[in-house]
This record gives sequence, structure tokens and C-alpha cells, in this order.
Amino acid sequence: MWLILYIILFHLSGVNAEQKTPVVLVHGILSDINELVDAKMWFSQNLDREIYSIEIGNGRFDSFSKNMKWQVDALTHSINSFSTLSQEFHIIGFSQGGLLSRAFVENSNNRRVKTLMTFGTPHMGVYYYSDDSVYSVENQKHMSYTNYWKDPYNMPLYLKNCTFLPILNGEIESDLTLYNKVENFVMVWSPVDEVIRPIESGKYEFYNENSDVIVPFTVSETFKRNNIGIKSMFEEGRIKFVQTNCAHREYKSVACLEEHRTDILQYLY
Repeated sequence: MWLILYIILFHLSGVNAEQKTPVVLVHGILSDINELVDAKMWFSQNLDREIYSIEIGNGRFDSFSKNMKWQVDALTHSINSFSTLSQEFHIIGFSQGGLLSRAFVENSNNRRVKTLMTFGTPHMGVYYYSDDSVYSVENQKHMSYTNYWKDPYNMPLYLKNCTFLPILNGEIESDLTLYNKVENFVMVWSPVDEVIRPIESGKYEFYNENSDVIVPFTVSETFKRNNIGIKSMFEEGRIKFVQTNCAHREYKSVACLEEHRTDILQYLY
């Protein structure tokens, strides 16, 4: 009798363990999985499930020198190599890794991702100064950040020659969508981020055209046109913003994660 009961309980515990949604972590530019060791341990301890750190190519070099399409393909190949990720999972991207993660979701043929969470990710692009050379064929092919460099003072050139972000964000004609590919889209950002410019790009906001004035999310053209289903998701309560006080390199630190643990973990169960 006790043996039968033990076998039943053991089986049930195994079923429950299998039902826990695994988590995929994706590093950013000039980085690798070694920089995610602390974050991986923190998520593992707090969520008690499988945590996968995905390295893009060889890590530091490829995350900078390979274009974003190449990196998305590499991420997709790595994820598909794990049979345990053939079902539902969460994906968390840090900095550039958040763009790769979102591109993976938008390009998926089915809905496998439950929560897409990004930390300090320039969803609407980065802009530091005007430099038309970033849109050259050679730079677009060999420097990842040029694929999401968005010059508000030369939008026609950006829309014409930038090979990644305009497509990802639905700024030019595309079949990509986020709406039916993910349950929740959570953007973790910080007003003291010292890397992303503008800072607000981390919460899907950007400069007005020919201006340095930030356009709020819900009045932006991207929102009003419902590009990639972003407006519909927001109105359904499936887009969340988590504000932190972490510097850019601190997003993946235990201190930052611990300080905002409730806001972060609630979307990953």
C-alpha cells in the first residue's frame, strides 16, 4: 500500500515539475553567457525550473560583428536544438538580446513563448548623432547596432536602408506580428540607463521626427497604427512596463533583480 502511494506521489511530483515553464536568457552586444551566470542562478533559485542561457555565435565578437538577421537565425537554431523548448517557455533578453528575443517571437510560426521580457532594450532604436554611413551596405552587414540605429533627422534613409528595425517594428510593410505570438510583453527599463539613447526606447518610445522631443507611447504613430499589434496588446493589458533605478550593466546583477523581484517574477510563473 505504502509503495503504491509513494509511486503515485513520485509520479505527480514529476508531472508538476515538467509543467513548470522553462526560461531562456539571451545576452546583449559585446557580451556572452558568462555575464549571465549570476542572473541565471537568481532565476533558477527563485523559479525552481530549467533556465537556459543562449550564446549568440561565439558571444562577444559575433554579437557585435554579425548583423541582426544572422543573430536571430543563430538564436532560433540554438532554441530549436533543445527538445525541452519545443513547448511553451519564457524568453528574457538583455539589451540587444531583447531585440533578438522579440524578433524570434515575431518570426515564430506558432505560439511557444508565454512571456517576452526585456531589460534595457532599445525597442525603438538608438540615436547618438547623425551619421549616414551607418546605413551603408557594408556597415549594415557587419555591425549589429547599425541595424537598429534610428536617425530622427533622416527617417527616409533609415526606412530605406536599415535592414532590421523598420521591419521588426512594422514601420515598413511586413507580415511580422507580436499580437498572437506571446501572452505578455514586459519591458524593464531605467531612467538612469547610461547606454541606451534615448532612454525611453527601453519602453517603446522615441524622438519625434526632426526633433529631440520624446513622443509618449500611446500617442506615437507606431501605437496609433497598431504596428505588430502593439496597440491591441496594450488595450488588452498584455503589455507591461517595469521601471527600475538600475544602470545598464546592472540589469543582470543580483542586486537589481532582487530589488525588483516582485515586479519581475510575477510574469514568469
